[in-house]
Amino acid sequence: MTPRLAHPRRGERAFERLYRRRVGDVYRYAVLLLLDPLAAEEVTRTTFLSAHRATDGIKQHESSLQAWLLGLAHAECRRRSPHADLDDDPALQAVPDVSCSNLSAVSRLIDGRLPRLERSVLQFHVRACDDCSAFARSQERQRAAWSALGTLALPTSLGSFFGPGGILASASESGGTVDGATAAPTTPG
Repeated sequence: MTPRLAHPRRGERAFERLYRRRVGDVYRYAVLLLLDPLAAEEVTRTTFLSAHRATDGIKQHESSLQAWLLGLAHAECRRRSPHADLDDDPALQAVPDVSCSNLSAVSRLIDGRLPRLERSVLQFHVRACDDCSAFARSQERQRAAWSALGTLALPTSLGSFFGPGGILASASESGGTVDGATAAPTTPG
């Protein structure tokens, strides 16, 4: 059986679906880190160009594509702002260095994805465990930061990856680069 990204047309459609699902997350994350919508737009383009070139990376990270894409965006933000401490914002810190095994359950509690019985037991635990309590507060701050960015409109230039006006077409028109990132060769359609 042919992998989904191996067939050129199928691969383009799959990547375009991935792009449409995740472009807003990557853009908002970059805005949150850089506090500059234009720079975040460039980071988003570069991130998806890098992801497009790394089809093997996509296959390897299929279970956590959003985390992989945000990692690419984070690295690009760091490249653009080498003197900024992008990891200093407490709302962005995901998992503290703790030994309690209930942290993933705490995350599900905050998301409202636990059955009622488990929820009440875990709520009691969170009140008693300093590590889980601190983790719950950091997760709530992180979700509030993401929620505030949820209303941020996506620039029209990020509307599509393929096709006329898409990121890949823009990279090809500018000699294969978008802000220093080399575009992957396109497959004739």
